[in-house]
Amino acid sequence: MKFDPSDWVNFFPKQRTAFRYMGRGYRLMYGGARGGGKSRFALDTAWLACCQYPGLRMVIVRETFNELENNFISKFQDQFPERYGGKRLFRYRQKEKTATFWNGARLIFRSCESEQAARKLQGIEFQLLILDEGNNLPERVILRLGGKSSPRRMALPLCLGLRRRRL
Repeated sequence: MKFDPSDWVNFFPKQRTAFRYMGRGYRLMYGGARGGGKSRFALDTAWLACCQYPGLRMVIVRETFNELENNFISKFQDQFPERYGGKRLFRYRQKEKTATFWNGARLIFRSCESEQAARKLQGIEFQLLILDEGNNLPERVILRLGGKSSPRRMALPLCLGLRRRRL
């Protein structure tokens, strides 16, 4: 049986449309009501991107670590298989808060409660950045992180959870 990462993803129509825009522009803003699937879209996008792009460095950011753990890390481990057909697809290291995939892609989970935390995030090389509930982060933090993406590859900061508040 051939491994197909999309077998674990079930996009809603709006999410499917948004996913088609990945790689076509620099920023993708995806918003909506509470419970509308924004975080799920982010997680599914992270899974697909890490499976499809060898060597990709990707960061998912949420304001607090508890939110990150509840909305991303635990769901990532529950939703996606660590092994398939006897092959290890990824290994999650709790201490580093990083999932390393068989193809060298890395999914890094980080919280960003302050501008000091944003400065630490700037030291991480990444090609794809997801800011979940970006409206909870200060504008300076978003601008600082959004300007850090490596231009060599897929530089696509993806902000999720932006509601009727202007940045």
